[in-house]
Amino acid sequence: MAAFVTRYGPHLGLLAVLVATLSVFAPTLSYDLLNWDDKLHITVNPLFGDLGAAWTQAQVHVYMPVTWSLWALAWDLGGADPSWLHGLNVFGHLLGVVLAYHVLLRLPGLTVAGPTSSSGRTSTARWAAVAGAALFALHPLQVEPVAWVTCLKDIASADFALAAMLLHLRATERRSTRGQIGAVCVFALATLCKPTIVALVPAMALVHLAAGRKPWRRDLVIVGVAMVAVALPALVLTAMAQFGAASPPPVEGLERMAVVADSFGHAIGTVVWPGARLGMAGRSPMVVLDGGLWVGTGLALAGTLAVAVALRRRWPELLWGVLFMLATLLPVSGLLPFGAQLNTTVADRYLHLALLGPAWSLAAGAARLVRARRSADAIGTWPSARLVRHGLVVSSLALATIWTTLSIGQVQAWSSDIALWTHTLDHDPDNRLALENLAQLHNSAGDHPSAIAISRHALDVDPTNAKSNLSMGSALARLGRLSDAAPYLRAAVEHAPQAKTAWLSFIRVTRDLDRPGDLVEAVTTLGFDGASQREVAIPLAEAHLRLGDYPAAVTLVQRWLQAHPEDADAHAILGVAHGALSQPRQALRHLEKALSLQPDHPVARRNVDTARAAARHR
Repeated sequence: MAAFVTRYGPHLGLLAVLVATLSVFAPTLSYDLLNWDDKLHITVNPLFGDLGAAWTQAQVHVYMPVTWSLWALAWDLGGADPSWLHGLNVFGHLLGVVLAYHVLLRLPGLTVAGPTSSSGRTSTARWAAVAGAALFALHPLQVEPVAWVTCLKDIASADFALAAMLLHLRATERRSTRGQIGAVCVFALATLCKPTIVALVPAMALVHLAAGRKPWRRDLVIVGVAMVAVALPALVLTAMAQFGAASPPPVEGLERMAVVADSFGHAIGTVVWPGARLGMAGRSPMVVLDGGLWVGTGLALAGTLAVAVALRRRWPELLWGVLFMLATLLPVSGLLPFGAQLNTTVADRYLHLALLGPAWSLAAGAARLVRARRSADAIGTWPSARLVRHGLVVSSLALATIWTTLSIGQVQAWSSDIALWTHTLDHDPDNRLALENLAQLHNSAGDHPSAIAISRHALDVDPTNAKSNLSMGSALARLGRLSDAAPYLRAAVEHAPQAKTAWLSFIRVTRDLDRPGDLVEAVTTLGFDGASQREVAIPLAEAHLRLGDYPAAVTLVQRWLQAHPEDADAHAILGVAHGALSQPRQALRHLEKALSLQPDHPVARRNVDTARAAARHR
C-alpha cells in the first residue's frame, strides 16, 4: 500500500485538484457573453472570423492571431454557442494546471535527491507540486481569467508559455538543443496569443539564478534572445495599434515608480488575502497617486521583500517565487502606459501566469520542511517528519477549501453583466466603471429610473464623466424630460467630443426641443470640427438653415461633400441654402444631384420646382 501511495498518490492528488477545478468553473459553461469586451471582440467585431485579418493586423489594439483563430474555431464548431467559448477557457485552465504541476517539479527546491518514484522525482517533491498546482488552479484570482471569455488571450498565452518553460527546463537537464528549439517555437505561439507574455524571459532567468547553474548564461541567454526575437513582431504590431489609442494621463519619474510599487504591492496583497474580487479594481494611476494608495501597497511590497530576504537561507524559494511573480507582471505593472490604465493598472487576469511564483514558493517550502524533519528524525527531534507531513496535508486541504469556497462565490458574480457590476458596487460603491456600465444596462433594459439613480451617484463621484452624463441624459429623455436631459447631454459631448453616441443623443434632444441654436453653440464653443462626422455635420447644417445662417450651412456642407460627394442629404441642404442666398443655378444643380442619388428625397422634391423657376428667370 505504501508503495502504491508513493507511486500513484501524487497523480491521484493532481486528479483531485483537476476535478475540484472543473467543479468550480463548470457553471461558466452556461453563461452568456458579457457586454464588457466579450461582444466587442466577437459579436460586434466586423473582422471576427476573418483569419486573414487576424494574422495581418492588430484588432482591438492587440496583435493576437492565435487567440482570434481559437475563438473563430470554437464559434464555428459551436454554432455561435457561447458555451464553446467558455469551454475554451475552462479547458485551457485545466491544461495550465497540469503544465504548472510538471514545471513545478523541475524548479529549484523540488529537484533534490531522495527516495524517488518511477518518474525520477521524489515523492515529497511530487506531493509538494500537487499543493502548488492547487494554488495555481483554485486561487480566487483565477476566476476572472477563466470566467471571462475575453481572457482567453491570458489563458492561452500562459499555457504555451508553461509548455515552453517545461521544454526549456527539460532540455537544460538533458543538454538537448532540439528541446531548446522546441521551447522557442512554442513560446512564439504564446506571444501570438498575447505579446506581453514576453515577460516570461526574465522570469526564467530567475529560475536559472535560483538553481545556481553555472552554464545558465549559455542555456538562457541564447534561448532568451531567441524568445525575445520571435516576440518582436507581435510586440511591434501591438505597440503600433496602441499608439494613438486612448491612453491615461502622463505619469513620469517618481510618480511612475509609485504606480509600479502599488501594482506590485497590490498583487502580493491579493495573493495572500484575495477577499472579494472585483470585475474592475478602479486603481488607475491618477486614483493611486491622488488617493495615496501607493503608500500602503508600497509598504506591503517592501515588507514582503524584507521577510523573503531574511528567510533566504532557510526558504530561498520564497524570495525567488516573489521575484518570479513580479517579473511576469512587468509589462502590465504600470511601468509603461497602456490603454487599460484609463480604468485600472491592476487586474486579476494579469496574475494568471504570475501565480506560478507563489505556487513555487509554497511547494518548495513544504518540500523543504518535510526534508528537514526527515533529517531530524535520525536524532529523535520533535516533531517527526510523519507528523509534519500530516500537518501539511491538513493545512493544504484547509487552504484548498478556502480558495474553492471563495472562487465558487466569485464565479457566480460573472454570470451576467448586471451580476458582475452589482457585485462590484456591493464591495466598492464608488467604482466608476461599474456605475457607468450598470446605468447603461438599466437604460438598455428600459429601467430608466434605476439608470437615473445610478448615474446620479456616478456624477456625485465624478461630475466630468461623459458616459455617466450620457446615461443620465438618455434616461431622462426616454422618460420625456427633454429639458432636464439637455444639460447632461451637453456635458457628455463637452467631455467626450468624439463620442458619436453622445452627439446623436444631444442632436435628437435639441431637435425635439426645437433648439437649433443649442447645437450650433455646442459645436462652436467646444471647437469641434462639425464636418468630421456625418451624424453631426448634417444636423448642424440643418440647424444653420433654421437659424437663417445660410453661408455657414454652405461652408459646412461643401467641406463635407469634398470627402463624401455622393451624399444626397448634403446636396439637398446645399440646394436649399443656395436658393435662400438667391443663387438659383447652384441651388438647382445640387437639388437635381440629390434626386439623382435618391429619387424620392423629400427636401429635394419639395424645392426643385421652385429652383427651376428661379433659374429660368435668371
